[in-house]
Amino acid sequence: DAGNLDAASDMLQALRENHRLSGYESAHVLNLLGYIRYERNDFIGARELYEEALTQRRVPDSLLASLRQTLGQIALAQEDYVLARQQFEILIDMRDQDTGNNRVLLASACFGQADYDSALKHLTRAIGEARSDGGTPPENWLSMLASVHYEREDFVAMRRVMEYLVSLYPREHHLMNLAALHG
Repeated sequence: DAGNLDAASDMLQALRENHRLSGYESAHVLNLLGYIRYERNDFIGARELYEEALTQRRVPDSLLASLRQTLGQIALAQEDYVLARQQFEILIDMRDQDTGNNRVLLASACFGQADYDSALKHLTRAIGEARSDGGTPPENWLSMLASVHYEREDFVAMRRVMEYLVSLYPREHHLMNLAALHG
């Protein structure tokens, strides 16, 4: 918490090397070390640690879900859409993890693979659930949906999404995109 990543890393490494840790303890230490690497922009090192943490035995589902989500996000940042998609598909199959946010992350990985039909399916479900709960879908979800329709060359559907997006988030660039679609 004090921001001393070097001291935290040294302590965690010592713990890892000098103590017999359970699978859960090892996974937790690897998770923290991975976070430190991530904070240092060492995405390759962080990814390796998260992958190792996922191999540990007797790790509770809550930690497994966190590890998979983080590993998937790192893979997205590295444009490794295959790994990202694998992690998010496993994640949404876990108990209590089929959420709108996780579906949108999966849709991002599908979009990166140019699998626009799958991206559409996951985005539509996430947005539909957000709306059915009486909420407002986040702006970036709707923007991604519009992009999916653009890539699928479904400009009528894209226009409907842009109209909804403008009604919720009336920003100039959304209005310009909508005007271009009408043009």
